[in-house]
Amino acid sequence: MGVTEPISRAGLVRYLKSPSRKRVVGCQTERVLHQMVISFSGEVVLCCNDMSREIIVGNLNDSTIYEVWNGKIFQNILEAIYSGKKLPSTFLCNRCEESLEYWSWRRIVKSIIPNILLKQIQERRNRIWILR
Repeated sequence: MGVTEPISRAGLVRYLKSPSRKRVVGCQTERVLHQMVISFSGEVVLCCNDMSREIIVGNLNDSTIYEVWNGKIFQNILEAIYSGKKLPSTFLCNRCEESLEYWSWRRIVKSIIPNILLKQIQERRNRIWILR
C-alpha cells in the first residue's frame, strides 16, 4: 500500500481543502460497510473520517454491537449514501475525500458490469491466499 495524499477528515483539518460534492454514491474505501468506529464514550460514529463525531449511529452503552450495526439509523444513512439520493450539502460524505461522486468512473463501471461478473470479481478479491 502506498502513501496517499493528506485528507481533511471531511473538513476538520482547516488548512486542507475538502471537496464539495453535490451527490455521493458511496465510499471509495467502503470502510463504512465493514468497520465500526467507537469513541471513548461508547458512541458509534459513521466512519473514521468523522473525527468530530457529527453522525452518531448508536451507543454501545445503550445497545449491543448487533443492534447498532443493524439499527434503523445506520441502515437509513447507508441507504441514503449508496442510493445516489441528493443529501444536504452539509452532510459529512459530501465533504469527504473518500466519497464517490455520482459521476465517478467507478460508479459508471459498476453500473455497466453485470452483477454476476461483479460478484465473481469481489469474491476473488476477498480470498485469503495461503503461501506454503
